[in-house]
Amino acid sequence: MKKNIAKVIAFLAGLYFLLEFMLPAKAPAWLGGFENPFTSCFSTVNNFLLVLGAMAAYLGPINLTRGEVKQIIHRRKGWIESIVYLVALIIGIAATAYRADDPNSPDVMTVTYNAIFYGVGLSFYITSMGLVSFYLVSAAHRAFLLNSLESGLMMIAASIVMLGLTPAGDMLNQYLPNWFQVGSIAQWIMSCPNTAVQKAVLFGACGGAFVAAMRNWLSLGKSGE
Repeated sequence: MKKNIAKVIAFLAGLYFLLEFMLPAKAPAWLGGFENPFTSCFSTVNNFLLVLGAMAAYLGPINLTRGEVKQIIHRRKGWIESIVYLVALIIGIAATAYRADDPNSPDVMTVTYNAIFYGVGLSFYITSMGLVSFYLVSAAHRAFLLNSLESGLMMIAASIVMLGLTPAGDMLNQYLPNWFQVGSIAQWIMSCPNTAVQKAVLFGACGGAFVAAMRNWLSLGKSGE
């Protein structure tokens, strides 16, 4: 019963936004010239969604905190890390709520906020991105192996682009005509074939997002998905 109610609410909410977007703000004169009834209450519905989204944003931290508290109470594996999480959560909330408006203030909460979010958090983020770069280099190495025509074309294009963006490419340009300079070819690759591929990928992603939205709106997914 609860699942059916949720499906009906999701369908009606999606139908409202679909009709509000598809119907004109004002009907033609030969249809009576009436205004779109869904547009008049759009701001109210949008504010309701903002409030609902703000409430839903707390579900993740609340459920995570409940799980960590249970782990500490039952002394399960990793309960020490759970204590660290709770302490960091409490300090982060207090520092965010009571920090001064001036980021350079010597206030204790402001200093704590800067240390947590700009010191520890930013350092962890940069470190994780640095580690991911090694996986990207490994993936690029596997993609550039000359085992097919496509990989060969990719390696040639990547080599031209890298040369066009480095001082070595500028040195080669001294002895090449203007129409055949490495920088010009690299710019053409980035602006023409690369842009076309990016738009094709974006088009496919939008199509996939549309299909996923339709499945969620019409509740076509199987239970448990």
